Amino acid sequence: MRWPNAVAVHEPSPHATAPHASVHEAAAPAIDSSNAMVRIGCICGQEESTSLAVKAVPSCEDPPMLGQRRPHLPLRSSRPKTKPCCRPRVAAFAIFLAALWLLVMFNLRRLDAMKASVRAPPAPSSFSYTASPPLPADDAPHYVLATFVNGATLGDGLRLLHSSDGYAWEALPGAPVLLPLAETGGRVFRDPSIVLHDGIFHLVWSSDLCVGQLPGKWQCREERGPHRPKPRFGYARSTNLLRWEGVRLIEVDLPDACSLWAPELSVLGAADGGGFSVTFSATQVAGACPKNFKKTAHRAWSITSADMVSFSAPRRLLESEDESIIDLFPMLDAVAPDSGPRHALVYKAEKNDCKRREWTAGRPVRAADGCTLVLRLARAHNASGPWTPDRSVSGGFFPGALSRPCVEGPAPFRLPSGEWLVLVDAYRDDCTVFEPPPCDGTTVGGAEASAAAMRAGAADGAGADAPPRSCAFSPSRKGFGAIKSSGGALGRWVDVSAQVSAPEGYKHGTVVTIARSRWKEIRQSFSRVGTYSHFA
Repeated sequence: MRWPNAVAVHEPSPHATAPHASVHEAAAPAIDSSNAMVRIGCICGQEESTSLAVKAVPSCEDPPMLGQRRPHLPLRSSRPKTKPCCRPRVAAFAIFLAALWLLVMFNLRRLDAMKASVRAPPAPSSFSYTASPPLPADDAPHYVLATFVNGATLGDGLRLLHSSDGYAWEALPGAPVLLPLAETGGRVFRDPSIVLHDGIFHLVWSSDLCVGQLPGKWQCREERGPHRPKPRFGYARSTNLLRWEGVRLIEVDLPDACSLWAPELSVLGAADGGGFSVTFSATQVAGACPKNFKKTAHRAWSITSADMVSFSAPRRLLESEDESIIDLFPMLDAVAPDSGPRHALVYKAEKNDCKRREWTAGRPVRAADGCTLVLRLARAHNASGPWTPDRSVSGGFFPGALSRPCVEGPAPFRLPSGEWLVLVDAYRDDCTVFEPPPCDGTTVGGAEASAAAMRAGAADGAGADAPPRSCAFSPSRKGFGAIKSSGGALGRWVDVSAQVSAPEGYKHGTVVTIARSRWKEIRQSFSRVGTYSHFA
């Protein structure tokens, strides 16, 4: 907590002895020979005055000597009773009272902010939603992406991108860090997830890569035994995206956990119990935690809370899934009830034991082959599960997968047309997809390669074992892309990455949809303040 600079006021001791100033000679001014005295000054506790001679007058602070009476000091009737040499004490005391009043007012404001940060949220609405409540009928949507930049710290804090159509994204002026890593207490700031509920923005994020992470590195200490730290994630809340309150780290009581990645926050409706849900992936190892997680399975979990203060015990999701899973995003009430299970869950299949990152379009991507790295979909009637993977969906490249390989961090949001757009982070460009013959060199996965931001040609080092006459394609760039639903049941998807534009360097997060009028108010507050800060 940053306290205001305290001003120390030093008062002279009432019994301090002032140094004596000797006056060797003084010329008497031309004055009336009456007893009137002419003041020359008050210097170091002595008053120099003149009549026919100059004499020292005791200071107003000097006590009389033992057995000596205090001399009578002749005063003019218009002279104030308080000696000029005493006035600094009055001024110092006034400064002290002003500083004390400012300190009291500062702490009263801080107390009000603390009370607001822990107040219970309002009763949940009657429906579920992932990030954004319905908009007013007379207002247009505006999209805000909670994101981060890797940097030397593997995530330096909360940043925002925004868009009026969901495709073209831009940063705020100056690209500010709205919640710096240094003010969160964690080792990293990654994978931010944001929701808007009853006027309040709630935010969670990955605060550590593992329970024993080495600062600034993708390496972990081999923690073991009963004293192993608990996995945790970060939480904060705000009314304007500018100042964040209640910033804290939340520990999760998950036995033998070595990591907790990508917490995803959702608002639950009354049919699902109300409150909030946090889904995440975690690794569990009974012995020592690994130094990295390339060969360690990540499993899907969720916890619930009514107030983001107390939480339920972790519940396992996707019990039947045999793949390593990260980056889960619940799409609550995404499907009409008469079309099947109303909830959907997008996630990344994270089998990363890849000798070469090569895939063949049209063939199923299997964990048994050692390398998946695609997005998949699961469905459920209730947010608490059970969730069942849907292998009938397709994004054109592979059956049972929504996306091309080497994308992660799905961020779904609904467009005004009713279609779902899912932003993805194309984090690698060394992944090759082979299109079996016959091929024309421009089409992959049943669509134009350029529309999916892919180029003809294999990535460096790939293609040595490619079938004869096959066509090879690889990502044309890193950064944000997108897939879009084709149909209300979320069974068909198309890659539209070429339509997405965003500043370089930003990584995956989540999108919250707000009214355009609300965004204008937020932008005005940014412009009015002129700086960006965290309010603890």
